[in-house]
Amino acid sequence: FFFFFLFLLLGILGGDALLPAPQSISILSTNMKHFLTWSPVIVQGATVRYSVEFQGEYEREYANGSWIPISECSLTTATVCNITEDISATVAYKLRVRAELGAARSPWGTTKGFFSRAMTSLTPPVLRAVADGHHLLVELADMGPSFQFHVLYWRKGQESRV
Repeated sequence: FFFFFLFLLLGILGGDALLPAPQSISILSTNMKHFLTWSPVIVQGATVRYSVEFQGEYEREYANGSWIPISECSLTTATVCNITEDISATVAYKLRVRAELGAARSPWGTTKGFFSRAMTSLTPPVLRAVADGHHLLVELADMGPSFQFHVLYWRKGQESRV
């Protein structure tokens, strides 16, 4: 009965009238790994899906304000989208997400302000140093291809020379 009622309302009100836009849209970005998150749109007894799009500087300035779908986050049931591969240039991006249920589509919910990968939070690398005879072995955790490390070392008491 619920689905009959839902489809009846969709027919009367139009496909976009029932679903609200996703809210609390934010970007979590640490060590050049970027995730778009949002609050779920709840429809009792139904599975709401979401689609995500981005707009970079090129799309805004030279492609008539077009938006690019993120295929990995098209019709997903998750409320998080890994946007790391799509945010590849250090320019200002906008992102948006909408809810979909059958033929019904919500309005787009858009990030407030712009996001640039330069805004990522950087954490110190996990470092382990082990003395091995006359050698010092330094192990750094792999933080991905975006990072390069320079390791400096000195004799105790000679910190001022570094």
